[in-house]
Amino acid sequence: MKTVHAATLLSLLLSTGVAAAQKAPSQAAAQALFEEGRRLMTAGRYGDACPKLAESQRLDPGAGTLLNLAACYEKNGQTASAWATYKETISEAEKSNRREWAAKARQRALALEPTLVKLSIVVPPSARSAGLVIKRDGSEVGAGEWGVAIPVDPGSHNIEASAPGYKPWTTVAQAVRAKETATVSIPQLERLPPATQAVATATPPARGPVGAAPLPGPETPDGAPSGSTQRTLGFVAGGVGVAGLAVGAIFGLQAMSARKDAEPDCSSDLARCNQKGLDAVDDAKGKALISTVGFAAGGALVATGLVLVLTAPRNREASALTLNFSPRGALLSGGFQ
Repeated sequence: MKTVHAATLLSLLLSTGVAAAQKAPSQAAAQALFEEGRRLMTAGRYGDACPKLAESQRLDPGAGTLLNLAACYEKNGQTASAWATYKETISEAEKSNRREWAAKARQRALALEPTLVKLSIVVPPSARSAGLVIKRDGSEVGAGEWGVAIPVDPGSHNIEASAPGYKPWTTVAQAVRAKETATVSIPQLERLPPATQAVATATPPARGPVGAAPLPGPETPDGAPSGSTQRTLGFVAGGVGVAGLAVGAIFGLQAMSARKDAEPDCSSDLARCNQKGLDAVDDAKGKALISTVGFAAGGALVATGLVLVLTAPRNREASALTLNFSPRGALLSGGFQ
């Protein structure tokens, strides 16, 4: 049982190492964006700071980033966005047991509620054409929101209505006064003329002349890192594979030592042993299995890493890559000019 658990743990460690290495660049980018967002907030440039914090939150979600993003929205006058983000912060902070953050977010959300402006989009039954789609500022408004006063950021909001076979309709709604609800009523859409519908559905796709050469695709900018991601994954896989080989070597040596410890309490072929010898033999077998798994998984990952690195697209000349073995493991060396 110990052997099975140890082998399973080794496999999990190897897979987790790859996943963590892949996630690290996103976390680094998120941290850089967070720090830049905070710097811009300190400078009073909230319009520039909020998108940085929002992207940081997307890359590496966290209650602390949410709290800063909500404060940025509030300072920028985006009251509805701030209110909604404070609400989200409360939930995330409570999950991570950050009660002081949750309390701060709750306090600010309550303070913002009297200042919220709202917008209601009313869709009368006569306007509900088949396939009707309503959008507010480019985002679809589901039927459940029709007729409901929804908090929005103060200012202008583009409202669109469209349906198959009908002319699209657009308007701009102004929602600027706190405690008041701006209302937009969607009219019955105007049908497209039958001829227009027929042309729209019957027009075949344009074709080039027979035998014409295919159009070239967009060029890759000189020096663009099109293969960098694959090479990075290759180096990560190789590194984790080397770690697996090291684990295999360590447990292999321990297995040999455990087998040697069993010899005084067993026959020469280890077929007959007293209890102490049996325990030592079992320990040796378990460590030998882990060693085998380590060598197998490590070797597979090193091989995979080599394939990924050597087959990655190159935009610039690559220097030679070599794999050197030593008693402590394997080392992949080389670089790109």
